Amino acid sequence: MNPILTAENLSFCYHTDERLFENIQLSIASGKLTALIGPNGSGKSTLLRLLAGIIPTKQGKIFLNQAPISSLHARERAKKIAFLPQNIFPIFPLTVFEIIAMGRFPRKPIFSGLTQKDYEVIDRCMNIMNLNRLKNRLYSELSGGECKRTLIASILAQEPEILLLDEPLSGLDLPHQTETLNHLQKLSKEGYTVVIATHEINIVARFAHEFILLSSDHQIIAQGDAEKTLTIDNLNNAYNTSFWVGVHPFTKGLLIEVEQKENL
Repeated sequence: MNPILTAENLSFCYHTDERLFENIQLSIASGKLTALIGPNGSGKSTLLRLLAGIIPTKQGKIFLNQAPISSLHARERAKKIAFLPQNIFPIFPLTVFEIIAMGRFPRKPIFSGLTQKDYEVIDRCMNIMNLNRLKNRLYSELSGGECKRTLIASILAQEPEILLLDEPLSGLDLPHQTETLNHLQKLSKEGYTVVIATHEINIVARFAHEFILLSSDHQIIAQGDAEKTLTIDNLNNAYNTSFWVGVHPFTKGLLIEVEQKENL
């Protein structure tokens, strides 16, 4: 594995009397789609924010291409790492084009207008996410899937190396989840490093190259490919419940279910 983003001895707490992470070690493979999974409250969103440099570590370091991300100014970091939070609700009525154009801010002097290069990048991002016909549509008029595609296009407009996305599949039906993962997998094949936090284990098991499995007590249970990471023992330990893992009859990938116990 060729890591692009690594964490060494990473510790973090929101309150001094409660550690969320303790001496975490992880590596994110370059040019891969990595899924960050685990139960509610395991710290997936916080870990993404730490990796993005949005919140500072309490102990340990995070490295981008072997350089500490703490040494990068916010604007410089945004040229390398793009972070998409779980929920975005624009205050003003903005079009799809305007939302995507906002992604150019880290690349531009403050208060400067759009250049020819900016328009070319925005057009390319709209092409990648199949948004051309929605260019002038208000964001508030979009479907859930169209909103997700627009937001992904907006962080692509930053021209980053790494995309960190918090729950990009939430609120989407199965066809739109599949469509979004197809887009993200394609981006990884084009050289982007993509990391997503998600609860959708079964569908992401078909698309992701690597997995990081967090437990309810904020530890990394396993890292690696699906067969190494998504085992019955690992899932049982992470979620504190009993899982069944088999082979999907159609996709031939993993099929993961919680074991149902008969009512007594």
